[in-house]
Amino acid sequence: MNTRVFNLALMGAWLLICLGLLTREAWMPPGLLDKVNGPQTPMVVAVAGILAVWNFMRFWMAGQPCRPVDPSPAVEEYRRKIRSITGEDPKVTDPQFRFDDPPADDHR
Repeated sequence: MNTRVFNLALMGAWLLICLGLLTREAWMPPGLLDKVNGPQTPMVVAVAGILAVWNFMRFWMAGQPCRPVDPSPAVEEYRRKIRSITGEDPKVTDPQFRFDDPPADDHR
């Protein structure tokens, strides 16, 4: 599922809960209203509202194009020095992830 659609759906669900609890006196029958009203009801409304805002921000940020970060001038200077010495572009590699080496003999 698309991340933007998922965040939009979650935002809608949290917003419906928040708005439903804010307007509960207008549409709930008295028996259900007595069960819903309690000391934690304002906290539930606040948390639902915060989660709706959070999912809206995630929806909005998922649509923003992100540009790759440019290397700093110091890094470019180091690369230029290494290229002048070795004649090739420096690559940082972890030896644990070198899969082109022949497999080691397993001595047990």
